[in-house]
Amino acid sequence: MSRFASLAGMAAIEPAAVAPAWRTRERLALLAAAALWLLVAVGVPWQDDPAAFALALLAAALAAINLRVALAHHQLLRNSLRAQHDNEVLVQRLHQQMELTAQASREKSQFLASASHDLRQPLHALSFFGATLERRMAGSIDQPLICNMMR
Repeated sequence: MSRFASLAGMAAIEPAAVAPAWRTRERLALLAAAALWLLVAVGVPWQDDPAAFALALLAAALAAINLRVALAHHQLLRNSLRAQHDNEVLVQRLHQQMELTAQASREKSQFLASASHDLRQPLHALSFFGATLERRMAGSIDQPLICNMMR
């Protein structure tokens, strides 16, 4: 009976240990655990112990519960890794958008600086012309008009 109890103990921890990554190696380990459980479930009832049948039923129930927990754990880890990957992709896209926004802002500033310079040149020329006109028209009847223009 102790052989079957130790086999049951080994089989009990196997699915939970391999749940994080169900690759081929882990699937083989899960199959080995299932084989151990099958051995316990089939072997225990043939023992002379009257509680062997109850032990076999408990072993089968524990196997089912353990497998369900392992599958839930695997799904949880899988979803977590998928969410982590999706978040990394979103962060990368955010950084790209931030860089594009910064580049657009630099280009806008450069354009406004150029446009401001191009607009100031004619205004300065007009102010020089107005100052000259104001000096020439000093004391004339149009002087208040030219002063308003210069303001």
